Amino acid sequence: MKYRVLAVILFLAGVGLTQIERGDRIFTPVVRLRTSDGLFITLVQKASPKRSACREAIDRFVGALDTTCTSCFIESTDCATKLEGVDRALANNESLPMHTISAEGIRMAMLGPPQRVQAECEGMAAQMVRLGMKSAACAFPRVPGGVH
Repeated sequence: MKYRVLAVILFLAGVGLTQIERGDRIFTPVVRLRTSDGLFITLVQKASPKRSACREAIDRFVGALDTTCTSCFIESTDCATKLEGVDRALANNESLPMHTISAEGIRMAMLGPPQRVQAECEGMAAQMVRLGMKSAACAFPRVPGGVH
């Protein structure tokens, strides 16, 4: 009986510890999606010190996709505490060798068929402004040496 009580106490303590948010961690909302016409998009939003705020940001974005992008399929979502590769470059506003969209609190990278990706990038940036963002701009790929 003693061991059962001890096991329950330890279990509850473990559950309680998982609910505590550490103040030194930053959570960055990352959404990866694809479209039915062959585009792959990675979206990184403004980081938050709270996991719950990160989840809410992802939920708002995914909810908006239901009406603004019916051909989009969510590949993954994450409240990342460590960013690497494209995710890190987007969060740090670094140049990338792919089309990107920059808007207030959001940065996106797009890959896909060359004949479509530029038009889609410009179209998405314009749609973001129409939907209420102050500004959104499509940037063309930056490659070493300045050659496209």
